[in-house]
Amino acid sequence: MSQGVSAVRILLLGEPRVGKTTLILSLVSEEFSPKVPAHAEEITIPEDVTPEHIPTQIVDYSAQTQSHEHLCAEIKRANVICLVHALDDENSFKQISSYWLPLIRHVSTDADTHIPIVIVGNKLDINHESKLNKMLPLMSEYCEVETCIECSAKTMLNLSETFWFAQKAVLYPTAPLYNAEKKECIRALTRIFRICDTDNDGYLSDRELEAFQTRCFSIPLTAQSLHDVKQLVKQSCPGGVTVNGLTQKGFLFLHLMFIQKGRHETTWTVLRRFGYGNHMRLSEQFIYPKFSIASGCSTEISPVGIQFLNALFNKYDLDRDGCLSTAELSELLATCPEDQLNHVTEMSLYVATNSMGWVTRQGFMAFWMLTAYLEPNRLLEYFAYLGFTYYESGSLWPSIVNGDYNQYDSVALTGNKQTNTNMSSLTSPSVIHKTSGLTGSQLFASHRSDLSKTSGSMTVANEALLRAIIITNDRRIDAIRRSTQRTVFYCRVYGARKVGKTCLMQGLLGRSLAGSGGTGIGGITGRTSNWVASSGVPVYGQSRTLLMHEISASAGEQMSANEALAVDVACLVYDVSDAESFRYVANIFLNFYRGTRVPCLFVAAKSDQSHVIQNYQIDPSEMITKYHLPPIESFSSVYLLPKRKHYLPLNNSFSDLSNAATATTTTSNGNGLDDTNTTTLSTRRRAGSADPISRSSLTSNTLTNNLNQPLLNSHDSASLENSLNDICDNSYSVTNGSRSRHHSRSDLYNNTNRNLKSQSEPDFRSVYILLCTMANYPHYRGFELAQTDHTWKWTLAATVLAGFGFFAFQMAKTHL
Repeated sequence: MSQGVSAVRILLLGEPRVGKTTLILSLVSEEFSPKVPAHAEEITIPEDVTPEHIPTQIVDYSAQTQSHEHLCAEIKRANVICLVHALDDENSFKQISSYWLPLIRHVSTDADTHIPIVIVGNKLDINHESKLNKMLPLMSEYCEVETCIECSAKTMLNLSETFWFAQKAVLYPTAPLYNAEKKECIRALTRIFRICDTDNDGYLSDRELEAFQTRCFSIPLTAQSLHDVKQLVKQSCPGGVTVNGLTQKGFLFLHLMFIQKGRHETTWTVLRRFGYGNHMRLSEQFIYPKFSIASGCSTEISPVGIQFLNALFNKYDLDRDGCLSTAELSELLATCPEDQLNHVTEMSLYVATNSMGWVTRQGFMAFWMLTAYLEPNRLLEYFAYLGFTYYESGSLWPSIVNGDYNQYDSVALTGNKQTNTNMSSLTSPSVIHKTSGLTGSQLFASHRSDLSKTSGSMTVANEALLRAIIITNDRRIDAIRRSTQRTVFYCRVYGARKVGKTCLMQGLLGRSLAGSGGTGIGGITGRTSNWVASSGVPVYGQSRTLLMHEISASAGEQMSANEALAVDVACLVYDVSDAESFRYVANIFLNFYRGTRVPCLFVAAKSDQSHVIQNYQIDPSEMITKYHLPPIESFSSVYLLPKRKHYLPLNNSFSDLSNAATATTTTSNGNGLDDTNTTTLSTRRRAGSADPISRSSLTSNTLTNNLNQPLLNSHDSASLENSLNDICDNSYSVTNGSRSRHHSRSDLYNNTNRNLKSQSEPDFRSVYILLCTMANYPHYRGFELAQTDHTWKWTLAATVLAGFGFFAFQMAKTHL
């Protein structure tokens, strides 16, 4: 079915007494009537009668009963026009070129897209002399003329074929396929070839051709048909087939043969499956499916969408270095239009890169997570261009019983002319089609079954594209249920000017003031963004994505309460060397987050510099104690943490999305820690801090107790609080003389280590893990709702009551 066409409207025009009304009535009644009215009423043929399964409206025009204004209005409404002339009336034929065709072009509203036209010669039973040869100049001059056919309303010869060609001119137009100037059809088919070439080797192997056949036509390609197709292309197109499979040149040549032999509905079926409309562009209905997001909910990429992104990354990471170079990223985006690439080409501003500025797998995944959260419509648009619907159909397509499908078998190479007049297959020389020598009855027989199978392709494609995202529950519902299914968390970063917010956000990407190139602030370009994202943040053995949004000082002062509360966690940054910096974030907390469900974390930035006393009515440590907030986290962009030797692979963590690990017993032979082989660090520096922390109180018994804590559950909030507070203090230990990072929960740590792989991914500092953990578990004791300070409420109430009392006293005093 043509995308965007709910019904085909056929308008019959021509000189009086050429048989327009007779054609309509003979088609409907299936018999000839010598007496017909001057004008036939509009007739609608239901969709279950037509081979395309689409309603068809047939409209008659009579100059005797209708005005010229009405004629122009009907021309604008029509999807296709049948120009009827009488084979026994030479004047009616001349009027087609001298009056009707120029009139239709003049009235047509769209100058670039003309209304398709079918020229019909009626009364073939009276005059057996064909005039089709005279139609060839008209077809060359007027590109909108799709077909010329001769028929008889009296003998019913080619009557149904006339209206079939009219319907076909709307659903499968030939003009877009032959637009040699714009070459849009070639670009569309090239994009389809790139998508179907799943291993990116430049060839369509037998397996890829079978998948293409099944996903486009719902019928498998037999081995014999596949052999015949390859032999035909090999004989007719040098370089079209190699030992590796069908090349892009051969793929384009194959569709050229379909078009030349009148099988352009085959090419259109392929184009429709990949979302193309009659203008050779992806239709808005395809790339913008309708969906709604309720307040408090957010969008994330679904597991099948994550699998697609991983497959896409693997497909274009040709050197297997875990990064996409500039050339590899350009190849990946080759299926997208050029005007859509600005957003993606600046990917390195938002996500992690290597030292050369190439996007890592982690950064690639995080970028699309960020896009899904902020602009889900844009994400679906990119997924449509990148071929998600084709990938998704492979995983959900039903198994089909093997059968013989000879879609390609009947194709034979003839000429290269667009206008073909091969009459050998016709019973009578009655049709000239722009690309075909087949009669309408032959097309009915050969394509009726195929068309019925593709009539619902648009609906299937829309549903498939929507499977790329999931809409999460409302945050309030998660708070009530005391659990969340979210994997992407939104963090707003507040702070006064020049306190180090940008450095904190860049640290999430593994960049610092001590780095250079891709690891320095701003990366290889030196530019920064107020949005950054990183995936793979470990939260108790599960992978999470953290999105950080820098809020400028002026924007923080002017924001509304709804904006402030539409967040999973708030990060309040102040400068330890600036005595006035804490005042700003303290006011932000008191005005927007005090007494709310949003967990907040104060971060002491520039902790490598000298600390000064903050010029505020309450000390930062006293504030977190008063409002039951987590301890202040120190951060410095100068000191870096060592990388972990083992990192959870993104492939597994994103595709599996496993639940929390089950309890396991720690042993002393590798997975667990033992009193005999565990030593403690006397001193170490807190992550991002220059101040050493005494570890004399940390013994092997303490480590063993921490590692043997029971599994996390919704009732054990105290154990979670202890574990979260110890993320910084208990995350490093020395085992067997080597320094390695251990999780504060042995059961989760040991279970995670079974799947660890060596990866060149950056480690995460404790501040980011803590932010992600707070967003994931905002209801536990360590991050419970802050105790509401009712003092200010009582003060306000007393002030209001005093005001009312004073006003009442003044009113009473005037009446005394």
